[in-house]
Amino acid sequence: MTDAHPPLEALPIRFDEAAHRYIWGPTGEVLAYSVTQICNRKTEAQIAAIEATRHEWEPRGKMIHLFGEALLKSFMPRSEPFLKKPSLPDPGPYERWTTPLLEKRFWQDWETLATEFRLCDLNRSIGGSLDGLGYYKGRLCLIDFKSQSSIKSSQYDISAQLGGYVRMLNDHFGLYVEECRGVWVKPGKTIVSTSIEPDTCLLAFNDCWERFQALQESENDW
Repeated sequence: MTDAHPPLEALPIRFDEAAHRYIWGPTGEVLAYSVTQICNRKTEAQIAAIEATRHEWEPRGKMIHLFGEALLKSFMPRSEPFLKKPSLPDPGPYERWTTPLLEKRFWQDWETLATEFRLCDLNRSIGGSLDGLGYYKGRLCLIDFKSQSSIKSSQYDISAQLGGYVRMLNDHFGLYVEECRGVWVKPGKTIVSTSIEPDTCLLAFNDCWERFQALQESENDW
């Protein structure tokens, strides 16, 4: 474990959950896009199929992220040593997901700098929230939680999403992420992916941004 690092100071960004919009506090600017929106490459048919099962994945995803946030907060340096660690929420029917996440050895070498942290790219009018940033075995590491319905579920490419956060962290804090990882939370098993190169993530996000811009321009032509 490295010497304790101070947590990141929150940026003045508000999130309108109902509209799913990020707002830059100093000017009141409503950011036009989100990282998730830009990285979405699903077809209308795929989106419809996902929406049909929202009642299954949405409550599970919310609990996994709530539990993950509390777990990461417990690994934040505390200014006063006598302060208690944050308590973990009751996972209810999702204990099969949260227990392997809690028991993952990965956390023994982890120190949290930020969790559920709002970021933005003002030049491109993009907002987003990273799941976790910290030091893993001394290397600055960005992680993203993904909940899955089955232990047999496959990992998928999340490099573009991570790349959006890598860019924003560098822009606002001058931080250079050294590795990116997905944390795949399944019933009965949690898998932390191998390290993904931050430059690979940046290139993937830039590719998504260019595709997104081209799509926006073609729609405006009509």
